[in-house]
Amino acid sequence: MERYYSSPVWNNDTLIAMEFDPAGDLLLCVATDSVQTKTKYYPSIVRMNSNGQFLDTVSYTSIPGTNIFPRAMMIRTDGSVVLGNSSSTLEDCFI
Repeated sequence: MERYYSSPVWNNDTLIAMEFDPAGDLLLCVATDSVQTKTKYYPSIVRMNSNGQFLDTVSYTSIPGTNIFPRAMMIRTDGSVVLGNSSSTLEDCFI
C-alpha cells in the first residue's frame, strides 16, 4: 500500500528519518520548507498507523522565519521523540 504525504500549503518536504514507536505506529521526521524557497525549514513529525492512514502531524515552528533543519530522530522506549537539528538559532534539540 502506498500513501503520499505533502504538508499543507508547503512544498519541498524532505524525509529525514522513519522509525516505529512502541505502539507500532510509523513516525516520519520531515523537513518542511515553510516559505517554498528552500531556505526556511521547520521540523515536522508525521504519524501513520499500520494501515497507512495519517494520524497526526506536528510542526515545530517556535520562531517564525528561522531555519531549523532536522538531522536525526530518536524514539525513546516511552514513545517520546527526540530530534537533533541544525539551526540558525540556539535551538538544537526538541523533545
